[in-house]
Amino acid sequence: MEHTRLDEHFFDARPRPTHIDLTLPIRLQKRQLLQGLGFPPDPHLVALQMADHNSLERALASQSSFPFIILFSERPMVGWKTPLIIVRSARNISFRSRDGNICLVGWHEIPNIISQSPPQGWVEITRPIWGQDVIAGQLVYHNASSQFLEIQEGVDAHNIGEDLTKPYFYGQFCHFRTEEDLRLKVAALQADGFSRIFGRGFIKQLMSKLGEYKIRLDKLATISKSPSLEFAYQLDNFFFLDVDWPAQWLVGS
Repeated sequence: MEHTRLDEHFFDARPRPTHIDLTLPIRLQKRQLLQGLGFPPDPHLVALQMADHNSLERALASQSSFPFIILFSERPMVGWKTPLIIVRSARNISFRSRDGNICLVGWHEIPNIISQSPPQGWVEITRPIWGQDVIAGQLVYHNASSQFLEIQEGVDAHNIGEDLTKPYFYGQFCHFRTEEDLRLKVAALQADGFSRIFGRGFIKQLMSKLGEYKIRLDKLATISKSPSLEFAYQLDNFFFLDVDWPAQWLVGS
């Protein structure tokens, strides 16, 4: 069975439009890149080195509300899956291992799980950004004359398009403006089973706001073709969570 994972050395021999610490795990390199270019980050995310046990203990003890997520950013990457801990409450904690197995664990087991990762790795702690009033989005930027947008409200960014009952839209754009007849587009999406479609005015407004990031998107495209941005949009604010390129993936068995 073939698996894919991030190339840990993706940035090593590529142009870097802002400073990137190449000793960091690849996921943190990408976050550093986005923030350095001026893309607003996840406001809740805290990144700590796994070897800094005292800071980790304080960070865990300071989590005053649930749920929150503990994401492992290892270097070197040990497997094809990223270990992940989801803390829904003090008594409801699930751990996904590197082989994809999920099990329930106790609060007292979290430090031991973290200690089993390479000490040069990092832990990222954050609250889930997704919610009923948050729009999850993916923007693929081919160039100034070709963009692709897919958005949905009230879902995780990795599940966009799976729920037919929540507001949804996808479409192609040129210079952040649509060349499609949006009335026909809405009809086509309704024919696909989506019961609620974002209105034309909102789509035009959203793309106009994304167009303000064009210069920064151009810089991402100098690294490799067709960067894809994962973002959350809430109360007129964007939070850019990740960027991917088709060339960043390694395939293996």
